[in-house]
Parts: sequence; C-alpha cells; structure tokens
Amino acid sequence: MRLETDAANNAAPLERGVRRLAVSTSRVLWTFALCSGALLTCSAPLSSQSLIGRTTAELSAGDYVLPRFSPSGRFLVVSQVLADTATENTQILLLDLGRGLLDTLLPAKAAAKYATYKSYVSDFRWMGDTILHASIPDGDVGVTEVALDVRSRSILHEEHQEGGDEDPLAPYRALADSLGHLYPGVAPPGVSASDVFGSGLSWPMVHGRAFVLLQKRFAGVDDDVWLYRLDRREAILVLPLTGGVRASLAGGFVAGRDLIFAAGTDEPSAVTAYGSF
Repeated sequence: MRLETDAANNAAPLERGVRRLAVSTSRVLWTFALCSGALLTCSAPLSSQSLIGRTTAELSAGDYVLPRFSPSGRFLVVSQVLADTATENTQILLLDLGRGLLDTLLPAKAAAKYATYKSYVSDFRWMGDTILHASIPDGDVGVTEVALDVRSRSILHEEHQEGGDEDPLAPYRALADSLGHLYPGVAPPGVSASDVFGSGLSWPMVHGRAFVLLQKRFAGVDDDVWLYRLDRREAILVLPLTGGVRASLAGGFVAGRDLIFAAGTDEPSAVTAYGSF
C-alpha cells in the first residue's frame, strides 16, 4: 500500500472540495481531502504546502482498517488484519506523517493474547498525541481495552471487560441533542433528529470548535458527509455519496484553517475531491 498525494480525479467531486491525498491497497482505498476554510485561525495553513505527487509512506499488500488521525494530525494509526494465521489476529501500525516513518505500535504476538477465538480492533480513541486507546474484542463476548504509549511504543494499561448493556451513544447524547435542535429537518417523519445525529456521532467523525463533520448512519436518510455548524444553522454538503460510491467517513482532524478527513471504501474505485470551502 502506498500513501501518496494524487492530482488525478475520476469519481464524485466535493461540493466545495479541495486537493486530495489518496491511500490505496488491493482491497481498501481511502481518500484524504484537504479542505481549506475560515473555521479556525492559522498563521500557516496546510494548504500553503506542496502536496501533489509526494509519496508519504509505503505498506506491504494486506488488509488495513480503521485509519485514525491523532488530534494534531501528526500520526495516523491503522489496524492490519491478519487472516492467514491459525486464528484471525491483528497488529496496530503507526505512521508518523511528520517524519514519514512507519512503526508497529502493537505487534501481532501481543495482540494474540487477547483472543478467545480471534482478536481484532473495533475502535481507536486518541488521548492527545501521546496515548492511544484500542478496543480489541476476543471473538466471543469479551473485549480488552488497551492503552498504548505512542512515544515508548509500549502498553500502559489493559482491562478486560465482558459484554454488557452499555449505551454506545451515551457519550454523544448532549451533542446529538444540540444538533437535533439546530437541524430538525434531517429526520424522517416520526423519528427524532437527535437519534439520527447520534447514529453518526458514535462512528468516526470530526468535532471542531464550532462544527461537526459526520456521516449519518440511519435508515431513510442520505449517506453523504456533511459539515454542520454548531454556532448557527448552516449545513454544508462536503462529500456526496448517496447513490454513488459506497464509502464511509473514517475520521480526521483540524489543523489551523484546514480540515483534513478520510473516507474509505472496499471497492477498487476512488472518491475524488477538489475545491475549497
């Protein structure tokens, strides 16, 4: 897999899109779109840098899932699925985008001990740029929450939990209610707008100081990626996907006046994005 900037475009454009960074493997293709706008102040926006045509890093052929940027955008973490082992396993790779270095944050041997029938990463959560939390299910009813130190490439803490009845939307309920109040029209008849927004907030999204970039995951609504302002009622269609390429928002980050995000698909085609906010 090669991570590179790409000037070519052959698929759906952004409504107000930009330059694009493409990441592809034999099965997975992600699009990194660089969106310049006046959301936050910045003395040196990323859009002033030369990006087109530059190779960032290369990975061997394989299955890679859950790309997640660190809050500052310096690191990109990804889970590599290892299906050709005795039991399905995983390892966590870390790309330092500033230095162009690729390293293993959690090797397969360490991840294998969390398996009952298999181990895989179901979620990543960054705590600043120094600590990464990974949720690793065991293929049965349990999951191990692992805290990883990015600097030392070591495990800080691990806690095994059995499946329960926790509400996965609980941490996002207040934000979902706020969005539902501002944008009641997103919901189909008889459905709460808060529930529609909650369906997207528990998946990868970008929460800035005055906006949320998300993809709603609710029956009967569009599949597009939208930017919703939190300080006023303004919704911007960023990446139209309904009826076209089947892709999912994979997270992102804010750097000065730039919003950088990733969208991914298992199909061998790209989502292309150009323009600016």
